[in-house]
Amino acid sequence: MAGKSIFHEFIATLRKRWKKEHLSIRPLTEARGRLPKASTFYAGVSRFSRQHVYLCFQHSNKAWQVGRFTINFVLSMDEQNPQWGIPKCEPASHFGDGSHRIGHLIGTKDKWWHLKQDDAPIITEAWRPSSYEKVDVILSEAVEDVTKDVLSALRLLDVPIE
Repeated sequence: MAGKSIFHEFIATLRKRWKKEHLSIRPLTEARGRLPKASTFYAGVSRFSRQHVYLCFQHSNKAWQVGRFTINFVLSMDEQNPQWGIPKCEPASHFGDGSHRIGHLIGTKDKWWHLKQDDAPIITEAWRPSSYEKVDVILSEAVEDVTKDVLSALRLLDVPIE
């Protein structure tokens, strides 16, 4: 049997850290709408918009992009059936129901994490570890960077963080 992929190792490492440090961000116990249980977290409700906030970790399904992932913030008024997709146009002070890439929430362009060494991206922001020598260093640094960006986005969305 093949070992866990580095993406699955990352998700397991992230779950352990958030279980200790960020109790309000928790893994789904069952799939919600089209959001997969295995790589989605529930972060709570925005105090501003009253939307439920989900973090859906999307890994690349392309064989030549193994180890790449991004994070979609899925916002929904319906807690049980969040809708994946492009949000409807809303006033600038409100994020519509649907998915929002983390890079566009906290920066200016799409952001992908690269857990395996690969070619430089063309149009996205790319996070890379300080070294690809040791898996534990890659995972630790990725968890640190993801946590920093997720907390920034949650503050922007006015989601309470424990």
